[in-house]
Amino acid sequence: MLVQLAARLVLLCLTAAPAAASVVGGGSAAGGAPDEAVDPYTRGDPAAMQAAGYVSFGPFPWAAKHTTEDIEAILGDVPMLWLETTHFRIGCSLPAYKVTNAEKRKIGAELEQLAERIPRVKKRTKVLDPWLRLHLFAQRIEDLHADFCDLAGVTDTDFAHLPQTAAAPVADGEPSASTPATYMGEGPCLGMRDKFTLLLCEKTSTLARYKVRFTQSGGGASTIKWAFPEPASLMFGTAVEIGNGTYDEDTKLHCHVVFNLIHNLVNGFKYYGYQLPVWLPEGLAHSYRRQIDSDVLQFSAIKLRGTLSEDEDDWAVRVRARVKHEYYPASSELLRRSDWDDMTLTEHMMIWSRVDFLLAQGRDRFAVLLDRIKDRPYDESGMLPPERILERQDLALREAYDLDLQSFDEAWAAWVLDTYPKK
Repeated sequence: MLVQLAARLVLLCLTAAPAAASVVGGGSAAGGAPDEAVDPYTRGDPAAMQAAGYVSFGPFPWAAKHTTEDIEAILGDVPMLWLETTHFRIGCSLPAYKVTNAEKRKIGAELEQLAERIPRVKKRTKVLDPWLRLHLFAQRIEDLHADFCDLAGVTDTDFAHLPQTAAAPVADGEPSASTPATYMGEGPCLGMRDKFTLLLCEKTSTLARYKVRFTQSGGGASTIKWAFPEPASLMFGTAVEIGNGTYDEDTKLHCHVVFNLIHNLVNGFKYYGYQLPVWLPEGLAHSYRRQIDSDVLQFSAIKLRGTLSEDEDDWAVRVRARVKHEYYPASSELLRRSDWDDMTLTEHMMIWSRVDFLLAQGRDRFAVLLDRIKDRPYDESGMLPPERILERQDLALREAYDLDLQSFDEAWAAWVLDTYPKK
């Protein structure tokens, strides 16, 4: 069974849409490689690293039997910084960055939080050096992981009993005798067997070199969403240069990373054994992205009619207007979509709003939804066909919210009219 699942894991990553993006506004960056080979904030001191929640600054294993040293050999003279935290492995070649006036309050608050764990960090600075950018992203994604675990109603101990390496295969459709009644995945990392990985590059050429060498996809100036089958782990990689410098501004890069990592956390939760209908991971990704900056638009893919303008972020008002006129896609169609390719801006707003409604009913209910949807990735036949995934989703909605698809629309529409502003 696990052999078959590993094979399907490779196929699933081929269906994940590249993270296209449209972003409002602009920013500036100051270039420069790291001035110091050793982190100047912890100085590599074991006690300081432990207080920061760090495991290693490298070298360390990355994924699928390649290491940080293997990656550096392929990238050549690209200055890479490495950091392993409790739940992630991060590679970073981001340059120094001059904080914009619009970001001072946000980044200042993040630096104050960081300084509580790493006292050498200055709470106020005009320029984020490469090491400081690495620390900030490590903090951001660990905070994201913690919040997602709270949303899912789990802790690390719920997965601690699961092996980090692959178990012996079992016969098709027959869970091993040691399989617990409550399925929690195939490994200790939220259900995956190895940690999530994040590659942050300055240049698209750096990202493309990694992509060509270590994944079965081609090169090109696009992001990486990849599932490595052994040991099972999920990676996201991106570059500042993608989209002609779309992510020059730190906050936009922050939104971009969080949006895509939520996809990996949802997919990896209790193991990435099958592809969910797109509304749930995409809608939740919109929710997390909007908490950082609702002006920064992100989509896994979108079918545009015309161009996006600066008022496109006013989603709540636009959704309410459509609900008032009963002009919106029904859940019976929207919640069954299996790809992003033809999703319009309106549909993106609608899946965000459906998730917004579910979250408003309480995190405990959303945890039940996630738990029921992400169950064993196989049935008595040894696989989980698409119709069974949809049946599982319908059952999860009933168990968590006592809603079928029609009553879901009715309850959501009433909530939108009571909650969202008219203008």
